[in-house]
Amino acid sequence: MKELRVRSLEHERSHTDIEFSDYLIYPGSLGEIRAGIESWLREALIAPFSYDGSIVDGRFVAFDQDMVVMAEHGLAERVGEVGQARAEADLEGVDKIHRWLRDEAKDGDLVVLLSPPGSEREGFGANGQRRLSFTQFGIVTIQGNDRQIRMISIPEKEVPIDNHIGRIKQVWEEPSFVWRSKVKRDDKWLVSTPLFIKREEMGDGLDKYASLQGKNGWNQIEEELKNGLALKEDENAMQRRRSLIDTIAWQVRRYIDEKDAPRLNNIGLVARIVMAREAAGKYLKWDYQRLLDEYEEIERAMWFKKKYVAKNIIAKAGEWIVNGAEASEAWRVIRRLQGQLRQEADVREMLMGSSCGGGGFDELMSGRFGAQGNYLDVAANRALGLQMNETTSTSSETMKCVKCPFCKETVDAEVTSDKITCPKCHESASRS
Repeated sequence: MKELRVRSLEHERSHTDIEFSDYLIYPGSLGEIRAGIESWLREALIAPFSYDGSIVDGRFVAFDQDMVVMAEHGLAERVGEVGQARAEADLEGVDKIHRWLRDEAKDGDLVVLLSPPGSEREGFGANGQRRLSFTQFGIVTIQGNDRQIRMISIPEKEVPIDNHIGRIKQVWEEPSFVWRSKVKRDDKWLVSTPLFIKREEMGDGLDKYASLQGKNGWNQIEEELKNGLALKEDENAMQRRRSLIDTIAWQVRRYIDEKDAPRLNNIGLVARIVMAREAAGKYLKWDYQRLLDEYEEIERAMWFKKKYVAKNIIAKAGEWIVNGAEASEAWRVIRRLQGQLRQEADVREMLMGSSCGGGGFDELMSGRFGAQGNYLDVAANRALGLQMNETTSTSSETMKCVKCPFCKETVDAEVTSDKITCPKCHESASRS
């Protein structure tokens, strides 16, 4: 029964890496969805992100998600596809980290995982396109029986595999000797084979590694983790990006409640286009309201297109008459967007250099964009903390400056332990 359900949702997919319909199979809370959207935007910005994990009843858990099980789900979705071997390697790497953290790690120990992009056939983009390499660090904290790990993922434009491995030798030559003696210069070997370093062997390695990445030491990484959504030259950037993330998350929660897979994937498709353009500076200096209106306009137009002209099927004459004004507006918006994207080589580069079997610019309106790291990153899209103020208490919080997915007004939505409510129309979506 579960297999049939997965196939049904696959049939509705728009083939974008932001597959919000996945939440109909593997439920996600508001906080997890918000964090996942932020991680996609951070990746587009090539900014680091982090999350906290721990061992709970013997499982490697982050925000109530079993990371090994999530990697297994990722593999199940790719069985028989070109990305199966990469997914198998990702699962192996996640499981090794799980078993090390559970059975062997000591306080202050470090795990390092290199995650190069895969092949063009697997959807990671062709040479010359936007391909990302990731370096992931996990720093262990142990107090009594409490085993915690802080995972930091640092994306950068593709680093040749030999250079990526060479950094490790420069920084941790002795601790990495055995690992390097076995190394295969292959993305699948690297994502399946973490390097474990003892606390007494770490030295100032994190500082040195950051310097080799062109950073001003590890402190710059920490600063980017804290303020990765801010721009010095644009005081509106932080609020604009936060409002976009929260608006999309609330809209996703609405259509999860309504079990609407096609609409969820339409939202994902538009989210990756708008976030790519945001990351490329196309909305520089815009205030949050203008960007929210832009996102809503594009999502509405793309949804009309999906409903009425999907697969080149002409709608019934009566529907065209009733929706004539809406059709005209939808085509205006889509033509405008297509014209912009034809001129925006930097945005096209992001959209074309995708992962997990994505398409290129020719498939722009149904192609992929998103997480290029190993499955520890991809799975963490639902498990990231990113200080999103997720809470399981009965206290309330406010999502400021977000567009209501029901009445389309911009409001400060009230978020309680079980729902998100619009103060104007009083409609609500569940929080988890």
